Amino acid sequence: MTDFRLQILTIRQLRAAAVFGVAAVLLVASLLAAWRPLSTAPAQAAQRYAGFWFASPNTGYALTVAGSGIDLYRTTNSAASWQRLHSPGDSADRPDFLQLVADGSLLLQTRAPGGGEPRYWLSTDGGADWRQLLVTADPGFSWSLQAFDRRTFLAVGRLAFGAGTNPELVLRWTHDGGRTWTEVLHLDLAQPAAGPLNVTANFSGPRFIDDRRGWALTNLPGRRGVTRLGAPPTVLRTDDGGQTWSALALPGGELSQGFDLPVFPGGGEHGYLLGYTGTSPLIYETQDGGHHWARPYTSRVSQFAAAADRWFSSSGGQVLVSSDWGRTWTPITPELPRGSAELGALQVTGAMLWSVPLDRAPVDLLRSSDGGWTWARAGWPGT
Repeated sequence: MTDFRLQILTIRQLRAAAVFGVAAVLLVASLLAAWRPLSTAPAQAAQRYAGFWFASPNTGYALTVAGSGIDLYRTTNSAASWQRLHSPGDSADRPDFLQLVADGSLLLQTRAPGGGEPRYWLSTDGGADWRQLLVTADPGFSWSLQAFDRRTFLAVGRLAFGAGTNPELVLRWTHDGGRTWTEVLHLDLAQPAAGPLNVTANFSGPRFIDDRRGWALTNLPGRRGVTRLGAPPTVLRTDDGGQTWSALALPGGELSQGFDLPVFPGGGEHGYLLGYTGTSPLIYETQDGGHHWARPYTSRVSQFAAAADRWFSSSGGQVLVSSDWGRTWTPITPELPRGSAELGALQVTGAMLWSVPLDRAPVDLLRSSDGGWTWARAGWPGT
């Protein structure tokens, strides 16, 4: 027969048992807290990365993808918070590219969901209001715009897809905010060349750095990475807004199979041009604004953020820093916030470094103000 015994506890014993029970509960809670995962990565964002631009260490803009739509946001507090901006055009238009202008203006490119030709919009108040920029209509032409201030724009026109196979290039300038346009160059089969710039040759550009100076590259291979045949690549320069062009010698140009257009970090005379070989990239350097180019040197890094004094790159778990324009790179091991496994693509704005997601990956936006040694997680629309 089962023996049931009733134990009578004194008041002192009951109090001791209660204290023991509370202590046990607290101990279990602390153990559970100790065994929680350490990751503090943000919850999966409703938005995904589509574009990221910083005008200063504090002010930036982002294009985010949410479902089938693309939204434009602005931050004025180093990405601590973001404000959604009104998108111009028809309700169905989707913003797909933003250009920051030197005077603080914004040039936004939008397209209809089904594609078609882009439309361009100018804002002079940080994206609160927009005004459409219209280039003189030419049937069969596709236009791209480059902005230099709120009044000065370059329109580059080429035949639209499906409008024919004959090469054609048109350059038009406006200095009154798009109200009137002046054509400075029109090349076609009847008049194919302006000096060494010839629309029947394979060329890239033009890209301008102000309303006078611009760049193009010609004698390029059919596609990056193929074996070169014929004349070596040539750098073309204009100092009159694109009316006339001159060819500049590019020593060692035959070594590269593809090129990017010249870049001048900080806006000075010191610039570089990146060439591709299929293995290590080549860097062509100029110290006098592009009048002369030195023979290239090899850099083991092909994607980097270039400031005037230092270049930065990411190898995922490390930050690579160069103080000699890509000749040598020093690795540093960054201190990342909990939950961040590695860095993405780097951008530099003043003293601030930004790591942005690659390939529209789930959002993880980081910032560093000490040259890449320590990183903090920034906010992002939708997180």
